[in-house]
Amino acid sequence: MKYSLTSDFLERELTGVVSGTTVHLSNDVSMTFEHDENDQAALYLTRNGVRRRVVIANDEDTTVKLSVNGYSYSVDALSERDAHFQNLLKQTATATSSSMKVVAPMPGLLKSVNVKPGQMVKKGERLFILEAMKMENDIKAPMAGVIGNLHATPGTAVEKNFLLCMIDAAPQGE
Repeated sequence: MKYSLTSDFLERELTGVVSGTTVHLSNDVSMTFEHDENDQAALYLTRNGVRRRVVIANDEDTTVKLSVNGYSYSVDALSERDAHFQNLLKQTATATSSSMKVVAPMPGLLKSVNVKPGQMVKKGERLFILEAMKMENDIKAPMAGVIGNLHATPGTAVEKNFLLCMIDAAPQGE
């Protein structure tokens, strides 16, 4: 079966074809998985002759969280059919949506909120400053519009994908 694989740690979307216990990726990497009969949550991944223990931390409908060498990875694996429908939904949502979510791109501390509900913003305008790993990151407006619901206050610790605000499309003629 063929899958579309996406993750924060992948530079681009990959295609994976599963054949028995081997996964062939579109970046010319092949991996073989072996099941450990004594530990139901563990698999062994063999790549380039090196065998590593992989623990499945969480297995949801389309997202699998893996732990390899003490590092955790979250991978979205969609079948060809599911990937096709997800792309259709994204295209429809962006084509017909008149508002857009602004979310935290990473966990951190919200240092400042530079907007108020009802304020007009331009695309690329700084909305928030998020401190993460001792660095200040600007969160900018992805589109021109009016700030709608504001869910953020300065000094708040936020997780990745925390909804900071909504931006509604600017009324025509403005």
